[in-house]
Amino acid sequence: MVLRWLIDEKTAGSTMGTLGYTIFPPGGKHELHVHENAEEFIIIKSGHGKGSCGDFTYECGPGDVIFIPKGAPHYIENASNVDLLELLFIYVGAPGLEKSGYKPIKT
Repeated sequence: MVLRWLIDEKTAGSTMGTLGYTIFPPGGKHELHVHENAEEFIIIKSGHGKGSCGDFTYECGPGDVIFIPKGAPHYIENASNVDLLELLFIYVGAPGLEKSGYKPIKT
């Protein structure tokens, strides 16, 4: 997984939100986790993914937007064996990963 923080507390002095860019190679995955202090929006730029938010599972592709409520367990992965999955993510209510209350969930 390649991750770039585009706007956050460190890069832009943000106090309430974060914008990041992630690329998942074929088979790449961000494991199950929560953000206890922030909502998250995920915007799919290219590729196809699958994931879950709470009890809801989904498949996604270019142009799809996924909403993750504060505190909801979620993950996303590249569903392709060939293509990259590119996405933008936005935290609302926290200016970075640490202040979002990020916590991995062991399964």
